[in-house]
Amino acid sequence: LYVEQNDYETRSFDFIRNVAVCLIFQLEQEQILNFIYFVGDWLLIMAFPFSLFFFYIGRIIQALFFSLISLIMASIAGVSLPYASLLRLTIVAMTPILLIETVLGSLAISIPGWGWIGFLILLGYLFFAVNVNPSTPGTSDSAA
Repeated sequence: LYVEQNDYETRSFDFIRNVAVCLIFQLEQEQILNFIYFVGDWLLIMAFPFSLFFFYIGRIIQALFFSLISLIMASIAGVSLPYASLLRLTIVAMTPILLIETVLGSLAISIPGWGWIGFLILLGYLFFAVNVNPSTPGTSDSAA
């Protein structure tokens, strides 16, 4: 293997002592780029199920986090709702925000501070949902 450092310095490395066994291997830029394009196309196809799975897990964690916030809202409002009901209410409250995010992403529209705006809209929906669904003493789960 010959490595040219600059115009004046060339280094040689002898990996195989027997010249008869040595094969000449040339790798050109065009071959590397063709390989990268080929692997890149298949990598997108192979990575899609994994990205979908992790996106789904992220939304589940987000729903659990916001259901804890709705639990705090319920305790402040004096409403007694079980955690499962609050989790369902949270997922329903997340739906409009997810739909708006999907439409904005599809149309390539960027709203500055959308994360905070969506967060405030979600908190508004949660506050409304918690206060509209008060539990009665006879039922343990009155949320939709």
